[in-house]
Amino acid sequence: PLLKFAAPPLAPSFVRNFITVSLRRCVSEMVQFCFYTPTDTERKTMKHFRLLKYGMLLSAFGLFPALSHAEWRYEDGKLTDGVWSFPATLKNGTNLEVDAKLGTSSATTPCVIDFSEIEGGYKVTKFGQFSSYHGTSPANNKGTQLYPYRGLITVFKAPDCAAISNEACFRYCTNLTTVVLAEGVGIPNRTFEACNSLVELEPRTFAGIGSDAFSGCSSLKGKIENTAKGTDDKPASFGNNVFLGCSSLEEVVAENVKSLGEKVFNGCSSSTNIVLSPQIRTINDWAFDGCAKLTTENVQRILHKGLVRLGNGGKNIRGGFNNCKGLTGTLVWEFTGLSTNVVPENCFQGCDSLERVDFKTPVTEFRASAFYNLKPGAEFYMTVEAPKVFASRATMT
Repeated sequence: PLLKFAAPPLAPSFVRNFITVSLRRCVSEMVQFCFYTPTDTERKTMKHFRLLKYGMLLSAFGLFPALSHAEWRYEDGKLTDGVWSFPATLKNGTNLEVDAKLGTSSATTPCVIDFSEIEGGYKVTKFGQFSSYHGTSPANNKGTQLYPYRGLITVFKAPDCAAISNEACFRYCTNLTTVVLAEGVGIPNRTFEACNSLVELEPRTFAGIGSDAFSGCSSLKGKIENTAKGTDDKPASFGNNVFLGCSSLEEVVAENVKSLGEKVFNGCSSSTNIVLSPQIRTINDWAFDGCAKLTTENVQRILHKGLVRLGNGGKNIRGGFNNCKGLTGTLVWEFTGLSTNVVPENCFQGCDSLERVDFKTPVTEFRASAFYNLKPGAEFYMTVEAPKVFASRATMT
């Protein structure tokens, strides 16, 4: 009965014939495969070729789920499934540390890399440098041999991987949709930069997140939490561009982060809640530019009295909450130790629902377009001395 598979009757005759023959051959060979015990030599070279070949055909017609490559095997310092091969170092019995920089691949179609089960009970506990390079060519000495294959990986699962080594591990893997790592892993600089198809990510709580780590992950939704605590000498911080362009991300919780680099949340247009340390001290240029759904309450928690620096601290400080259209009602400006003591250029530009700003501590200058395009008729209340300098378009609507 297994050999009576046939193609859908509505398909053209030549298509029905091809599919019917292929399906029958597939099932026949799968049955033979199940009852055939290959020799050791055959087992090492065959790589389940027939099962995979016809399994892909079956999955295309929805008869079976898509099959990944043959099982992963560690041998002679290499971890391989017959298509991908990575140098690996054995640590503490069965733990493998994989450096993909010198990895090789014969893949020509989209692939799943799944280290959930490795023959012999090995586990990948550390992985790094799959697609990273920093020069003008992936062939330079800072590059990785797998960079040309970055578009072929769709799923990466390493549930025992508690460490990503080096930075930019999956940079520009634009077809990567799913990543599974171990709980408590840290995310180095540029790890998922430009992974604009990334949707499923496990875990969602990380022991540290580096600069540009999720920059350009425009499909990533939900919540991300950073638990890094830092020290008194080196408080937890977010570097530049951490979530730049994460236009679908809804919430970020980083209760210990006391310093923000440039453009950290720039373009997070779906974010409704961003939680930072109540003692945050530094907010650099364009940090919240385009966070259109942040409320006045959320922004007011960030702009607390103890803030030391708003902007980069130089002469040309810019942005901050530009185009934060969720700001409504009244915003209170009250800082007891703000070093710059100016409202940066474009700081609240485009906050077109903001009706009023109350100044309870003095500022010396409104920089260009600082409050440009607030709600028509917006008012400024000052219980202190007015700024001495109003730059161009500082308060126009």
